[in-house]
Amino acid sequence: MIVYLHPKVEFLSFKILAMSVDLFYNFGENFKFYTDDGKEFIMSDKTLRPMQLLLISLLGCAAIHIIDILDKMKVKYDNFKISANGKRREEHPRKFEYIKITYSFYGKDFEQYKEKIERAVYLSHEKYCSVKASLNVVVEYEIKLNDI
Repeated sequence: MIVYLHPKVEFLSFKILAMSVDLFYNFGENFKFYTDDGKEFIMSDKTLRPMQLLLISLLGCAAIHIIDILDKMKVKYDNFKISANGKRREEHPRKFEYIKITYSFYGKDFEQYKEKIERAVYLSHEKYCSVKASLNVVVEYEIKLNDI
């Protein structure tokens, strides 16, 4: 699972403390989900699977916080990529037992920003990412600067 992000992407700042989702089953076709804020999502055998969506949620949550923290720290980078690999149990429930996330940052003169990048990733994992905090699984991560 790889999510590519560009630093120019802007995210709306909002705070949601309570939320709800409704699911409707269209027999043999798909599941339709409706959120309390009016969004709709369809899941079928042609779309992402629930465990893939979990990894996407984890990476998206981490990325939002990392971008925000790095912007506040005035860290300059050209781009970054986040990859996740998860190992699931063989027996049911087939939950993730282990997830490894790799953060790859691309740009010039990274040595001056290395500690700030490490701090941003750490804060995202240990303080801000509510998706990670909601998982009962070991999540390991590594940071690469220009794939080194």
